[in-house]
Amino acid sequence: MRKLFQEDLHNLGDQLTDISVLVSEAMEKAYRAYETADVQLAEEVIAADTRIDTLQNDLDEKAIELLALQGPVAGDLRLIVGALRMSASLERMGDLARHIAQLVRLRYPDPVAPQQLVDVYRQMA
Repeated sequence: MRKLFQEDLHNLGDQLTDISVLVSEAMEKAYRAYETADVQLAEEVIAADTRIDTLQNDLDEKAIELLALQGPVAGDLRLIVGALRMSASLERMGDLARHIAQLVRLRYPDPVAPQQLVDVYRQMA
């Protein structure tokens, strides 16, 4: 039974890694779309956000199931709670990337930001 629980914890970490990779890609693509006014790239970011949301919901459901059925303590409890908090933050980052992509689509063919702010946004990215 404990071995299955440890496998579930490992799978939770793998799910968190998968979400992290997708969010990182979304943020990078959103910035490139912003910088180049690339609507097709913006559409990819918008479409990918649905996948990020689904993975985050799946991770949260699994984490809550582990909390309810396994009654973890100490390090295991901290790991599960940390995964829940990180997944929420990552999902929010994905939403922000989607928002940037939506602005690119909305403002096309014009740039999203005025020219005097381009350097500021470049540093933030």
